[in-house]
Amino acid sequence: MRKILILYCSKNKQTFKISKFIQKKLSPRFSIKVNSISEVDRIDLFSFDKIVIGASIYYGKHSNDIIEFVKKYRCVLEQVKTAFFSVNAVARKINKNLPYSNPYFRKFLIKTAWYPDLMAVFGGKIDYPNYKMFNKIIIYLIMVLTDGPKDIKTSHEFTKWEKVTQFSNKIVAL
Repeated sequence: MRKILILYCSKNKQTFKISKFIQKKLSPRFSIKVNSISEVDRIDLFSFDKIVIGASIYYGKHSNDIIEFVKKYRCVLEQVKTAFFSVNAVARKINKNLPYSNPYFRKFLIKTAWYPDLMAVFGGKIDYPNYKMFNKIIIYLIMVLTDGPKDIKTSHEFTKWEKVTQFSNKIVAL
């Protein structure tokens, strides 16, 4: 059975949720392992046919962990079929929901010089009720500046699950 590794880097669990959704969509056609990027040193990357990586944006940046992972393991990533998805609230906007139109995704590609076989950007989630006060205020101010949701009593999910399903189908075709 073909094996797929899904690695995620997530601060507020939306990227993990998307990773598990992809796993469900690809099962049982593949043997799938879902792991945090922090566990990568315990994984034999060469034992997988495909590697899918998901990373969220936190305060305008992808985590250094994901950047360093790609730089360190780029030789492995270039020997297997790969997919990368970025999760961010900016992707809620139609003109920023594709890899080459999303500023965070473009910065990621430039910073890593890695071009996966398949790329996607998904809207994330603004989860005001679960943020600590400082984060809630900062996110609120960012939403004021970017014309985003400002109701701090509500969670606002921007993930288009049909788009994630389409991405999952494209992983199968890699």
